Amino acid sequence: TLPFGFALQPSEFAKVAAVMLIAQVTSMTGSFWLKPRFFLNAAILGAMVALIFIQPNLSISLMIGFITCIML
Repeated sequence: TLPFGFALQPSEFAKVAAVMLIAQVTSMTGSFWLKPRFFLNAAILGAMVALIFIQPNLSISLMIGFITCIML
């Protein structure tokens, strides 16, 4: 809990980071599925989702998964 009764969870930053990672991948020209950066960003995104899932926060894990599928 932060001052003034404001609560902040690390998963809020993960949602923004997931959107930025997928936006970076999809902005590449050509077939982005075969680029090494796609696999690096997918690994980072998978690690974020796994850590959030371990917290037990299934709703945010599913939300990040849905956002990723929609953006791809």
